[in-house]
Amino acid sequence: MGGMSSHIMWKQRCDTAADMTLMQALGALQWEVRELPSQQWDAHTASIGGFRDYACSYLSPAASEWSSVLLHLNATIGAQLAAELSRLLSAPSILFSEYDQAAWGYTLFVDGAESDDFWSLPEIVEVDPDTVRGNPSLVSRILSVPESSIAPYLQRFTSDLSEDPKVFPDDEFSLGDHWVRVDFMRRLGLKYPTPGETAGGRYILIVDSNTTAGRSAAGRSAAGCRQACKARTDQVALEVLAITRYDKKLARAYSRLRGALRYADCARKPESLRLESEGAH
Repeated sequence: MGGMSSHIMWKQRCDTAADMTLMQALGALQWEVRELPSQQWDAHTASIGGFRDYACSYLSPAASEWSSVLLHLNATIGAQLAAELSRLLSAPSILFSEYDQAAWGYTLFVDGAESDDFWSLPEIVEVDPDTVRGNPSLVSRILSVPESSIAPYLQRFTSDLSEDPKVFPDDEFSLGDHWVRVDFMRRLGLKYPTPGETAGGRYILIVDSNTTAGRSAAGRSAAGCRQACKARTDQVALEVLAITRYDKKLARAYSRLRGALRYADCARKPESLRLESEGAH
């Protein structure tokens, strides 16, 4: 089972106006924002304000003149939402994606139109490699950053690396690590907003306006999700992905364990995995 994380940044100061822009863009896609009753994290139920963490999105600043929203796990509206935000503002937006904690990519939008696309391992996400090479010259021009500082990140590697260097000595992550997108963001003048720890950030729910099923899925109680977890192996895998997608240290540990453990094995010990994760949180 794979998991997809979608993270959108758009050029607008993160304030009330940015909130309104996000709501307007979501409305155009027939989705909506719902505020949580609280921002309190509950380690025992892996929930925020009574809602499971993987069902929540995180709205926050990404730079002084940029806003960001980290969408709920496996959200399907990332590209559409990024395009609509760019169209509404006649400004750039960029969608960062991570798949299965193995590959990362971005899609750049200008005036609502897709302008550039990149994936580090296109075969994993089953796209034509020729269409996702990335254009550092274009990114440099649109975002006003030196081409030499971003071009080295746009390289292809197989998933079986004999060497895994860093692009620059002061980078936090190596080139073969999907978290290197955080270093790439920094070269663009953007900062990865750690959920729950970023000044001015808050968790929200983003739900489909048209389907009650979408609302109930987003708003499952922690107890209900725990019951589903016991019955479904893929639910356990989803919980592990949700925990590790935010925390870089846990993500590294999870990547090492993936080679030795199958999700079916994880399903046999959901309680022990949950307790271990909560202790590390």
